[in-house]
Amino acid sequence: MDVKIANSDIFVWIVVHTQKMVINIQNQKSAIMTHIQINGRTRRISILIYVVLMLLSSCSSFNKQLYSGNVYLDVYSYYINDSIDFSVKLAGDHIQNKDLKKLKRQIKTYDNTPFKNNFLEFFETNSTPEYDVFLLYFKNNADLKFYFSYKNFESVNYSNDLKQIELSDSTKYVYGKAKMNIDSAYVLLLAYSRDQNNSDYQLLIEEFSDPLYTSDFTNEYRSILSQPFEKGFDNSVNFDKSINYLRPIVQLKRHANMYRKDDFQFIQAICTYSSRVSNSTVFDDFFEKYRDKTLYTKIPNDGYLAKNESAIKKILSLSSNAKLVLFNENHFNVKHRKLVRLLLKEYYELGYRYLGLEALTEDSLINEIGYPTINSGFYTNEPEMGSLIREAINLGFHVFGYDRFGKNRELNQAKKIVKNTFEKDSEAKVVILGGFDHILEKEDKDAKKWMASYFQELYGINPVTFSQTILKPNKSSWLGIAKNDSISPKSVDYLISNNLSDSVFINQKEKEFSIELPESKFNTEYILSIYIKNEYLEDKDCIPIKNLIISNSEDKVKANLKKESYIYTVKNEKGNLIAKGGFINE
Repeated sequence: MDVKIANSDIFVWIVVHTQKMVINIQNQKSAIMTHIQINGRTRRISILIYVVLMLLSSCSSFNKQLYSGNVYLDVYSYYINDSIDFSVKLAGDHIQNKDLKKLKRQIKTYDNTPFKNNFLEFFETNSTPEYDVFLLYFKNNADLKFYFSYKNFESVNYSNDLKQIELSDSTKYVYGKAKMNIDSAYVLLLAYSRDQNNSDYQLLIEEFSDPLYTSDFTNEYRSILSQPFEKGFDNSVNFDKSINYLRPIVQLKRHANMYRKDDFQFIQAICTYSSRVSNSTVFDDFFEKYRDKTLYTKIPNDGYLAKNESAIKKILSLSSNAKLVLFNENHFNVKHRKLVRLLLKEYYELGYRYLGLEALTEDSLINEIGYPTINSGFYTNEPEMGSLIREAINLGFHVFGYDRFGKNRELNQAKKIVKNTFEKDSEAKVVILGGFDHILEKEDKDAKKWMASYFQELYGINPVTFSQTILKPNKSSWLGIAKNDSISPKSVDYLISNNLSDSVFINQKEKEFSIELPESKFNTEYILSIYIKNEYLEDKDCIPIKNLIISNSEDKVKANLKKESYIYTVKNEKGNLIAKGGFINE
């Protein structure tokens, strides 16, 4: 048999036709006497035998990188393979299948056996319509072209730069997309309609041509992931629009490996969402990681001006003659909010009547209703911030939000504080709780001017500034205060070490109450949310006074609370109501 072929396709022709011959003669031992005539020259079949042996060798086993990627299931099924810098986002009903026997069977079903060395992953849908989805890896365009020639798909369309390829075949009920990386390697996503009917196949094409089902084969491949705060936020709302306090924690923890181990934003996000639950071990674990990555200032015990009760008195003494007192907070360290709440009554007695919160969105009704709702802000959804707001309003403070983003956020914040206080009341005394460095009174090392610096510059007001984010907490005391005499280069007046707990609030006591949960052989976690009864009856959007994670093995719960009537709800990760009840803490 003599065959004439063009030079440009010689390699592909040899490989494709040799492969077909291999498949036909694998169980035969007959001699091969074929010759190939190429441009008038005769090559003995030794070339063919060499190619045959090469192909047999390459097809003898699966790729060593089979199942080398990680799949993270949420609303979508995220696939990330760090070994080849590749990612793809599929629908959430696409489940990774690591059953090697089934993979072999499906590869054979779709006539891909000679290429099993190219397979990386196998997905299948867990709902109708049923799809089989494969990821294949090709080292170069020649290997991919060989595959296409062997499969003889109806349509294969290359982009002009060869970086993207789209294929389809209605007779095989298959649709695929391939992408090339900077080394000219390709990953091919190949989707088959298992039931092989036109309606399912049309749905398959629609689904996999949708921009949502993206793949990336560049150094930006991990950008397919939602940002950690976004992932938490996307999981923080139930179908009834209430807040889901459990699911963001579960999802972020479950997907921790999606993000780099040194991803500081991820640590901040999971700390933020888990800080809303009083007994979260997830918070404890990741806050420890946060502290390991944070540069705290240490001072000796004799460097403190005062500790514990004496530190409270010292803070109040330093504030007594001031017009403006600024505290800062780490937004996921609720102890910082506890301190301001602990000081509120004494500040009121010193003549303070305004409390400004960076965390509060502008809400003219909050002083009328007396408590925050889910619309009051992002950080106000945390129960301790809610308690701070309630207590301030009950005491007689006017509570306001002041954060203003824009070209100069720091200046906008300062102007908003003055507008809400001193412009209305020249004798006003104001307490502010802001975030991190906003309370710095001078430019920092990067020559950035922060909010506090504008009070002196524009209004001639010299605030007293207390930072809770600079000192590493001293474990030998629950509170400590030190004067910042060059202890820290950050321009604040005083540094606070904060180890507060609920035990410092003398108007609270521990209450044990019973709950009824459904029996289950599985160890299931629930979120127990405790609400002030009057708030809950008036507005289901109110913020709980406390959140606790409980398991279905518990029938009694203890919580440190004020004397009040309460309603509690128990919900699962999906936000479904499992139990509801009430009790009085007398």
